[in-house]
Amino acid sequence: MQRINEAEPGNSPDLSACPFPLDLYETTLDHSILGSVGWHWHEFAQFCVVLEGRVRFSAGRKEWELCQGAGICLNPGLPHRAAPVGDGTCRYLCVDFDPRLLPGFCCERIQEKYGALFLPKGMRVQTFFPGSGWTGAVLDQLRLVHGAWRQKGYGYELEAALALGRAWLLIIQNTAGAALERGDFENRRLKEIISYLRDHYGEKVTLAQVAQAVQMSQSECCRFFKKSADCTIFEYLLHLRLQRAIELLERTDLSVSQIAYATGFSGTSYFIGRFRRAVGMTPKAYREKQKSRALS
Repeated sequence: MQRINEAEPGNSPDLSACPFPLDLYETTLDHSILGSVGWHWHEFAQFCVVLEGRVRFSAGRKEWELCQGAGICLNPGLPHRAAPVGDGTCRYLCVDFDPRLLPGFCCERIQEKYGALFLPKGMRVQTFFPGSGWTGAVLDQLRLVHGAWRQKGYGYELEAALALGRAWLLIIQNTAGAALERGDFENRRLKEIISYLRDHYGEKVTLAQVAQAVQMSQSECCRFFKKSADCTIFEYLLHLRLQRAIELLERTDLSVSQIAYATGFSGTSYFIGRFRRAVGMTPKAYREKQKSRALS
């Protein structure tokens, strides 16, 4: 399976309902019209491995710039984003899985003692580098997961699960719980703001409404979001509206005016201007280009 972008909240597959809760796909950042995968989170654990180029991952006011072959693990529920570094193609492999797939994870003692990296609590991040001792060995196990997933030979599910289990064992044996941690409060507050914007992007949104929804003062809300997300609330809202507009242009026959109002823009001319500035062409030209690409 290959996707252009990582799934965003609300669009993510419910791995807990899957017979085999594992999903692998590629994210190609230079194919993303807006140039990055914006702030989002998953309800499951995720490994990412850079396949080509350099990618900057951000979470909890921290950044990790990873080159080809390097990887990162992000715990469930952690808000994060990814952006290309430099020119050229940037691709990374996503390995999403329900931690219950890990051997022994459902055992309460094992989960409590060793499961911190894969639990939706606080911020836990671990990076991996090729040819670098045990972290390189973790990447080797992820390659085995990828190979089993692609070939889908008899027993591939067990092969993939065991490789994930070996990766987990390498991590806990070599970090002893030392993966980066932060408290839940900041991540939860950031997710509350993002969730409000995702629920109301099609409406007129004011700072007063956002602040009231998350029970903060307007000034505190502004400062917190800027510090946590490295962009303002309204910069994020604009990115979100443009991303939704792109989806509607690609997947529906709605007119440009209908899309403008459906995604919260105050008028068609304003929408066209913002779209052209971000994408480099008008919404109509973008739709025609996508249709021509689909026919070719």
